[in-house]
Amino acid sequence: MIQEIGSIENYKLKMWEVRLPCQTRDFVNHKHVAFEIAYIVSGSGLYTTQTHVHEMNAGDFFVFSSNEIHKITKIAEGGMTLINLHIEPELLFGRSMDSLSAENRNFCFQHSLEFSNHITASNASKLKDIFMIIKSELENRQEEYSLLTKSLLNILLITLIRDYNYTTRSGANPKHAKALQTALKYINTHITERLTLEKVAQIAHITPNYFSALFHDFFNIRFQDYINTQRIDLAKRYLTDSNSDLTILDIAAHCGFNNSANFNKAFRKHTGLTPNEYRSMQDSLIQ
Repeated sequence: MIQEIGSIENYKLKMWEVRLPCQTRDFVNHKHVAFEIAYIVSGSGLYTTQTHVHEMNAGDFFVFSSNEIHKITKIAEGGMTLINLHIEPELLFGRSMDSLSAENRNFCFQHSLEFSNHITASNASKLKDIFMIIKSELENRQEEYSLLTKSLLNILLITLIRDYNYTTRSGANPKHAKALQTALKYINTHITERLTLEKVAQIAHITPNYFSALFHDFFNIRFQDYINTQRIDLAKRYLTDSNSDLTILDIAAHCGFNNSANFNKAFRKHTGLTPNEYRSMQDSLIQ
């Protein structure tokens, strides 16, 4: 069962609760552009990444950077309840005075080698306090809750940097970082339209070949893979909307794919499933 807790900025930040039954699941390429923090409310199981298999227990946190493959592969007897927080990288691209410094601007896209994704309950009290206040703000929606949520989010991210050794230094030229952020905003705003490397590089005032290399170095994902991942994430929202009567071909067109064959190929590459399979198994594919 899935229950949305709340969101801000047109789903640039969203939180929801998931209840999953006891089961064992195959490891597939579950990934997304959104930066993710998951809190295990109750239950136990296994969380699998490309390099580790982590034990999950109540009170634990799991943190995944953009495009990092992860999947809950086992849920123990009694089932599991968890709360997910997804943050689109664009939400962190504020003015210079209220955004992460240049050396941490790739925060959402990669973490230090020393960070293992898993923060155990015994070491998570500070993180939990902030996380639960964000949950309360999204649930209760009091006056200026959106602004307060973003302020709390900054505290949460800085806590990950200071207390949990999350970040790796980007080493990016500040001028290039700003140009790449401008390009990312353009991509996200025009994600359903035809997007070419040449056009987006022009927006960033960088030559296409150099832009392609910079994009990969800074965001830890290739230009076209980023576009496809964003489009697939949009398609997932259509596929899991119980009130929608859109066909697979309709969804492909709405998400910027020029035909259903390309849509199916990209969707399978990112999820390991066809759009129809995803639609029929939506409850079990949240993690």
